[in-house]
Amino acid sequence: MSKRRVAEQTGTLSDFSHEDDATASGTVRRGLEDHLEGVAEQARRFSCQLPAEIAGDVALAALCHDLGKADPRFQALLHGGNPWAKGPLLAKSGAMPYGRAAFESARRRSGYPLGARHELLSVRLLESAPELLGRAHDPDLVLHLIASHHGHCRPFAPVVDDQKHLEVSLDLWEQRLTANSATGLERLDSGVAERFWRLVRRYGWWGLAGLEAILMLSDHRRSEWEENHSMGGAQ
Repeated sequence: MSKRRVAEQTGTLSDFSHEDDATASGTVRRGLEDHLEGVAEQARRFSCQLPAEIAGDVALAALCHDLGKADPRFQALLHGGNPWAKGPLLAKSGAMPYGRAAFESARRRSGYPLGARHELLSVRLLESAPELLGRAHDPDLVLHLIASHHGHCRPFAPVVDDQKHLEVSLDLWEQRLTANSATGLERLDSGVAERFWRLVRRYGWWGLAGLEAILMLSDHRRSEWEENHSMGGAQ
């Protein structure tokens, strides 16, 4: 039985999104930077027939889609809920618990907020790096693709009650990225919904959905490749 099927039966999949953090991140151990760069390369292949500006924006969104996993509490969750675990930032981990009870127990130990969404923090982290976001031809598109790559923010972001929010920082690609884990993107005045409707008018219903699909499938196919080319968890 596939891991996804197990997750469906045990209730770890979201009712409002095609995947949640448990199924998206509970595979084999993989470093964050390696995963981001791999998804970006996959996105470049999938979007090679698009205009160069749009293809570049899809690749940039892919490069930054999981930045929010740098939250130390999410890293603890990737280590089975161990808040004292150390090591390089991970995107994936075989230690991510499966099953509702096991996942909830690990989440509480890690301190990761109930219902938290790493993709929302990814948006804020990218916004904190103007040189990196400045590579975008359409920053709205890049930010939306990141925010929506698990099916949310079309148009509203989910509410996350992060009562013990913290500053999250990481250094990647000679950039320092910093953002508060309480993103505020669930607010009606956050601009998330307005950005979605601007992009619908700009690219069309199916055009925007197609661009979202490229990022989602790039993430899926890279994750599949990582599982099939695992080197005993050494990555």
